Amino acid sequence: MSAPGSRKARKIERLLEEAAELPVGPEERALLDEAVRLADEAGEEELAYRARMHLTPSAHMAGDTDTMLASFGWCVGKHDADPVRFPIDPGVHVDLLFQYKWMAGRLASNSRFPRERVTALHADMERRYREAGVGQTGVLQSRHDVALLLGDPDAAARFLIERDGLERDDYSHCEACVRSSDATFAQLRGDDAEAIRLWEEILEQGLSCGEEPEFAESEALLPLLRAGRVEEALAAHARSYRAARTNPDGFPIIANHLVFCAVTGNLARGLQLLERHIDGLAHDPFHEANHFSGLAAVGVLLDAVVEAGEGATRVRGSDHPTLEPLLGAADGPRTAGELRDAAWSAAETIAARFDARNGNDWFARTLAGKRALSAQRWEAPFGGESYAPPVVDDAEPADAAGWLTRARRRLFAADLDGVRAAVAAGLALGEGDHDAELHRVLLYAQLESGDDEAARATLALRTAALRAHGLTEHADLEERLGLLLLGRCTPDDIPTLEAEIERARAAHLPATVVADLLITIGAARLRAAQPEAALAALDEAEVLLPADDPLLLRHALESERLQALIQLGRAEEADALAASRIDDRANAGWPLFSELRLRAQVLGGQGRFDEALGFAERLLAESVAIDVAGLIASSAQLTAMILSDLGRPEEAAARIEFALRHAERAELPTVGLRFNLARIQLEAGQAAAGLENLETVYLEEKATGAAPEAVAETGLHLGHAALANDEPGMAYRAWSEAIDLAEGAEAFGLAAEAGSALGELLLRFGDPDARDVFERALEHGRRVEGFRGMPALLHGMGRARLMGGDEAGFADLDAATAQAEAEDAVWYAANVQDTKGRFLVDAGRLDEGVRVLLASADVLAREGDVMTAAGGEVYAARGLAAADRADEAVAVMASARDRVSVGTAAHTGISLELADLLDGLGRGAEAAQVRASVA
Repeated sequence: MSAPGSRKARKIERLLEEAAELPVGPEERALLDEAVRLADEAGEEELAYRARMHLTPSAHMAGDTDTMLASFGWCVGKHDADPVRFPIDPGVHVDLLFQYKWMAGRLASNSRFPRERVTALHADMERRYREAGVGQTGVLQSRHDVALLLGDPDAAARFLIERDGLERDDYSHCEACVRSSDATFAQLRGDDAEAIRLWEEILEQGLSCGEEPEFAESEALLPLLRAGRVEEALAAHARSYRAARTNPDGFPIIANHLVFCAVTGNLARGLQLLERHIDGLAHDPFHEANHFSGLAAVGVLLDAVVEAGEGATRVRGSDHPTLEPLLGAADGPRTAGELRDAAWSAAETIAARFDARNGNDWFARTLAGKRALSAQRWEAPFGGESYAPPVVDDAEPADAAGWLTRARRRLFAADLDGVRAAVAAGLALGEGDHDAELHRVLLYAQLESGDDEAARATLALRTAALRAHGLTEHADLEERLGLLLLGRCTPDDIPTLEAEIERARAAHLPATVVADLLITIGAARLRAAQPEAALAALDEAEVLLPADDPLLLRHALESERLQALIQLGRAEEADALAASRIDDRANAGWPLFSELRLRAQVLGGQGRFDEALGFAERLLAESVAIDVAGLIASSAQLTAMILSDLGRPEEAAARIEFALRHAERAELPTVGLRFNLARIQLEAGQAAAGLENLETVYLEEKATGAAPEAVAETGLHLGHAALANDEPGMAYRAWSEAIDLAEGAEAFGLAAEAGSALGELLLRFGDPDARDVFERALEHGRRVEGFRGMPALLHGMGRARLMGGDEAGFADLDAATAQAEAEDAVWYAANVQDTKGRFLVDAGRLDEGVRVLLASADVLAREGDVMTAAGGEVYAARGLAAADRADEAVAVMASARDRVSVGTAAHTGISLELADLLDGLGRGAEAAQVRASVA
């Protein structure tokens, strides 16, 4: 044992202190493991006890049951051997008696542990609680939870009755956990109303715990749907998932969301969540009960996916090594159908083990109930409608030309096996006309895969086919140059090609031979960044190429020419060529991705968005047809941007979601895509989905060390999204951090924007800190030349000062007005004056305030904002009425009434106020007439 206060002991103490400051996670766990190791090595048993007393709850929260049980058992043994050296409470967050509450449930969650052992643990827990003078509510809650794992709901109900007859104490389960557990039990017994009532209590009272309220919210989803409270269910789904998604032991919560997605038709979202979290299904190898519920949820979701005709969809991550003990080994990602079958089978196996242990059929009946969910449906789309690409006509070709088209498409997809199959099928028809081209496509595919030897063998077959068609000179050229003419050309080959061109001209070889060489050298010059020289060679090839084009060289010629024009910045000519190629029926068998993309981009740049969309949608359909994930992602993103420009954000969001799925499939970066998706979702009114995606980007940027300015910009948008979801606390945190990050990066304009947003939020809640926030934001804004947000900052500063009783705020409002007028922001200037007028009225400067309000109302109305105009006049009228100037108030109130449309809520409210004013003046007949107009 090391001496008290030794260096090693101090290090252990420091490790425990550092761990206590961290959230549960890998960093905290590493510190605790190191503390335990050092204490054991040094023989510091008291420190080892304290370290393990920290380790047990950490392992509990992290879903590491094996470590939790081992650590707890070690501590119990030490305490029983020497209660003085190893007390129940050694000064840690949760003492030994409190930790007992977790143990029986974890033992019962594994079918290998017999009922008798769980019962004995509860008896030991009860004895220790009584000996310590502690109440029994914690014991009874644990007995209730375990009774369900033992398949005895009647006993579970009895334990709740006993629990509720006792007073709570420090060892009771927390208010959030008790209500959550009770709500789950109520739902299990068919009492959705009680389950919802308890869920509402958790939210209304702001109760929380380690996994609450997100677990309770996930459990409330089906009761809310069954009660017809669909919008509340969607909001709970969004909140709960956002809170649970970073929890490494959170799959039981995720499982409820998978079921929600299944029964509400959000299948694309459900698959995304499953792929994102599937490795968490077996996070805690010990916890079979969680495996059971998770597998059943996967089954419910994938039943719906298969029913929707998507059973062949590959589920990324379904071959994760951690799943092998549950699902068996997999050669690659399983299809949805395969994973569905494996999940149900594994769930049945676990249910059988539990029922054998418990001596009943509780788990089998529970599983049957889960299966029955597959037949239930509610209409509750999360976000917008999903994009369904056009169905691809994949009928088997009837001739060699058709097989050649398929081979070309599979070449673009880098599908060597598909190319081989198509080429073989085309050659087998024995038509002969397309043999040379079929061999060329196969040769390209072999070169792409790095199989030069196979490519040389195919070249021999190609030259034989050329000779068979009388193209002897071309066959000789390809034999002499080998693969150089067929994809192996580099800038280093330019001298060789120049010599070959001269040789061909001197020998008066056929024009097609010279044209082929010119096209090849043009491609080499493009790779050498010599577009002018490349275009000259291609122009000459164009002149030489015969109309019948026996070697099908025109496609290569025009493709290289298009790239040369793009490199030279000759956009109009490039676009014209692209349009010509798209319209030319001779190109029907070629994928024209570059051409379609260029047309869409050029037309979009010209503001011809409807035409651009047609080409973009065709590009997307072609991309889907060959099934190249990266190409699909970029094509869908282009389509989304055009739809956004057309003012169709719902469709744009659906396309970007489609792009995102394929970008993930291609393992491409997704941060930019997800940011754009969130932005468009917010524009489309899909606030919950937008917030979720922005938070995902925000967390990823922070985790990967993105540039502070980038994180700050995301934080700015995240705050607005949070506010749109009525989460002001989240908005406050996002904007506060954005200000600090932007300031540190000297992105002062961004810091000012975030400060303006935060200041407005604080004003909304009457927080005096708004003044300091606006003052700091103004400092940032003044450091940016021409910053366009100054009127808003001055407007905010003025209101913050005036709310605090500082009349210097009027000068800020005047400065805001002047700045807005200088920027031709007429409406905003009038809006600021409306603010000034209201504050003047409140400050007792009635005549001045009324004058300002009436003047600003006229401007606001001219600018089309009749509601604010009318509101200003109502404010002025109320001020006049309060000053016993009712005659004047009537005239102003009548003016406000005239501004708004009859039948609106505003017209009704103003009319009733006007009638009251008239009554006060003894003008009852007029008052009655006004009231009659809204009756």
